[in-house]
Formats: sequence, structure tokens, C-alpha cells
Amino acid sequence: MNIEYNVTEDDFINFNFFHRDLSEKWRRFMLIMNALCAVLLCMFFVIALNGIVSTAFGIAAGLAWFYLFPRYEKRLTGKSIKKHIQEGKSSEFIGLQKLTLHDNFIESANSVSSATIPYANVERIGFGYNCIFVYARSAKPLIIPVSAFAGKDHIDSFVGLLKDKTNIEPTGNL
Repeated sequence: MNIEYNVTEDDFINFNFFHRDLSEKWRRFMLIMNALCAVLLCMFFVIALNGIVSTAFGIAAGLAWFYLFPRYEKRLTGKSIKKHIQEGKSSEFIGLQKLTLHDNFIESANSVSSATIPYANVERIGFGYNCIFVYARSAKPLIIPVSAFAGKDHIDSFVGLLKDKTNIEPTGNL
């Protein structure tokens, strides 16, 4: 099976968010940090201003922090990734990509590099952000936008072939 597709900056940014969202350590860190900052902010207003209104304001500020900071952090992360791309540090991920599934390996090529990935080296297959992500040892991850496929049947045959060759069940949803 041959697939030729274009990976955009947004696809690369979404891959980074998908990868981050899968990390249990990252989720735990963000929950602890977010909750701790919210509690400290709440305590600051309660102690510094001392009163019923300040207590209510402190609780509201703590809750606002807890719910709004993750959105702010995601926007900052997206800007950081865009800067990384603009500096040319991700050129092998962006642009025209060619992918060929052979009997024993996956062949990936672009204008910067090419790789041969044995199916035994594939560690994870993930769905998310309108892309399919294939993680492999000793190789860059493959970012395949859903738009690269002719339709749902083409996606299903691609994923089915990967599942047959790797015995890995994909995670996430398209």
C-alpha cells in the first residue's frame, strides 16, 4: 500500500498535543501543579484581605485558575511548537511524505530523510486530532492525516494492515 500525503504545521502541533496527552506523568504533573496553584491563590486572597468577600473572591480566583490555566498552557505550548517549526528544527516532519507498507517493513520518505521501519519496531498506533500516529523504536513517528485517505474504507484497510503486521491495537479515536 502506497500513501502520499502532506503534513502541515497544524498536524505536527496536534501530534505533540496527542503525545503529551497520552503521558500519564504529564497529566499527573499538570493536575498537581494546577490544584496547588489554585489552592495557593485562594489562600492568598483569604489571608491577605481577610473577610467574607475576599474569601469568596479567593475561591472564585482559585476555581478560575484551575479551569482556565490548562487552556492558557495549551496555547503557550502551541506557540512554542510553532516557533520550533519556524526555526527549521522540524523540517523532516512537515511537508510532502511518502509511506509504503511492504510485507516486512514500512518505508517512509520525505525531502529530508528516509527510513525503513520493521513492523517489529512499531510500538504504538494512535488516533487523534484527525491523524493517525505510528510510533516506532529508532525512527521518527509517522504523522498521517486522515485527509491522506480516500475514505473510511481506505483508513480501515490501512489500520487493519498495520494491526495484522504488528499485533498492536490502536488507541484513541478519529
